[in-house]
Amino acid sequence: MRHRAFLHRLSASGYLTSIQKGLEWIKFGDVVSNYTRVFIKPNLTFPEYRPGVMTSPQGVEAAILAVREYTHHIYLGDADSGGYNRFSMDEVYRRTGLWEFAEKYGVEIVNLSKVERRAISFQYKGRDFSVELPRLSHIPHLNNANLRILGYPSSQETLARRGADERGDV
Repeated sequence: MRHRAFLHRLSASGYLTSIQKGLEWIKFGDVVSNYTRVFIKPNLTFPEYRPGVMTSPQGVEAAILAVREYTHHIYLGDADSGGYNRFSMDEVYRRTGLWEFAEKYGVEIVNLSKVERRAISFQYKGRDFSVELPRLSHIPHLNNANLRILGYPSSQETLARRGADERGDV
């Protein structure tokens, strides 16, 4: 499988058109059917929306609408914050309006902090890493065979996911 990425400048047409063009360009329909479960993982880094720092609620809504053209089995989630600025992701979902989108479009919201985790070990550039990741296969209605993830992961998450995907540990 050849990996593809899509970059597009937002215009007056907004997020939806850009995301639709991107999904078409990466051939999303080749890996997603109406039975596929899709997990959308936005970057939710503060309790309230901050432009340029986190995924906009309008961008999340557009992603939901674009993915619904392929499947209605959509999940949306992130984990509670860590570090010095701790906050509950459930509160972020409420403050940003993502709960409302979930109800409006029939999307299931998942707080990844409440999902069973599993340590994934891998090597990258000769160094050993171990990261604990949520086991998405333990979320009701999700299974590995029909799961695709859309999101904005950190580089550490990307490397760990790559190692997990190769072993089928997701």
